[in-house]
Amino acid sequence: MQRELELKVELSKSDVERLCGELPAGDLSVGPAETKKLRTVYFDTPKHDLHAAGISLRLRRQNGGWLQTVKADQHVVDGVSNPVELEASVAGEEPDLAKIADKKIKRVIRKAVQGIALHPVFETIIRRTTRKIKAQGSDIELAVDDGAVHAGQATPEFREAELELTAGSAKGLLLATEKLLDDHEWKLSTRSKAERGYRLV
Repeated sequence: MQRELELKVELSKSDVERLCGELPAGDLSVGPAETKKLRTVYFDTPKHDLHAAGISLRLRRQNGGWLQTVKADQHVVDGVSNPVELEASVAGEEPDLAKIADKKIKRVIRKAVQGIALHPVFETIIRRTTRKIKAQGSDIELAVDDGAVHAGQATPEFREAELELTAGSAKGLLLATEKLLDDHEWKLSTRSKAERGYRLV
């Protein structure tokens, strides 16, 4: 079972432009930027039983196929989240519960769904710019997202940065955040993308 340690910060449009441009390295090692467009579809039952169980289930178009991701324990507290994340490639545009590797989470999902067909609830379309950061021996991935949630006729925009610790200590993650957002007011995010979508619907 894999857990992520992420720090999420809400951004202004000018913040997005700055973080997607040339970054001063300083005490950091900053890799090149890579930008791609991501479409992600979130699935649930008509009564949102997965959401009630604390689970998000999504499919993302990636490399000509679909990547299924299940997340649990994804509460964002003071901008920090530490969710369980399970990924698997699936054959088509529908979720495949058999591909969920963790037996405990699979049981939770099957109990919540109880044989009810899953259907798309909302989707996000974002322009994501990523780069690798090294700080005090820690590896961090910076992802800058500029996009919108689509739920029916509602399409509110959002902009945020996610700094994910991929190796090392939380101290390195905090140092990278301080250096990248130096002299800029922090507004810690309190919602995951899934929570943004569910609040709309």
